[in-house]
Amino acid sequence: MAAKAGNASVLGGNASGEFISVAGLRVDGRRSEEVRRIRTRLGLFSRVDGSSYYEQGNTKVVAVVYGPRELRAAAAGSVNSGAAAVGTGSGNAASNTQPRATVNCEFTQAAFATSERKPQRSGDRKKLEMSLAVKQIFEACIQTQLYPRSQIDIFVQVLHADGGELPASINAITLALIDAGIALNDFVVASSAGYLQQTMLCGACAAELLWCWLHEVLTVLTWWMQT
Repeated sequence: MAAKAGNASVLGGNASGEFISVAGLRVDGRRSEEVRRIRTRLGLFSRVDGSSYYEQGNTKVVAVVYGPRELRAAAAGSVNSGAAAVGTGSGNAASNTQPRATVNCEFTQAAFATSERKPQRSGDRKKLEMSLAVKQIFEACIQTQLYPRSQIDIFVQVLHADGGELPASINAITLALIDAGIALNDFVVASSAGYLQQTMLCGACAAELLWCWLHEVLTVLTWWMQT
């Protein structure tokens, strides 16, 4: 509750209505190039192949990885259930001739992740878009050719949302894949960023990202009215 109350006070910036002071400090005391404090933990659960907890500022994410494990026919229908599945085989997820692993990804956000309680449905647009983005990133990152006729299932859930949910999810999944011992082409890391008061902000929180968006909208509207 304290975190949510703090967010409300940040929404209006400082006493002068600005997010960046004359000294170059943001409302939370960070400089423009500083990211929020990061906390991580690996191996949260014993009954999965890999898991991690990732916290950046007030944004908190848990990621779980199963696999590589035997390919199941259910993987073919995972897209319809809200997850994103991809494979490079003949199109039949259960095919025993598939030369690469199938990567299934599912992104969810807890109903209590924001101050406004919003239960997520299976066909939620944000859920599908995030699942697809995660799938595209890690399907290219994982060395799927090393795991033929198998599948890797990735699940990530946002426990508390305060901006940068997708970057935090990407970082959490990378840690979970490392915990699972899955071969990667490289480590994938991400961060949110914004542009406000002619300054680039690294690791922007929800309030900063909102004001960056509003600033862009006002800039476009001003330009449109002057032309």
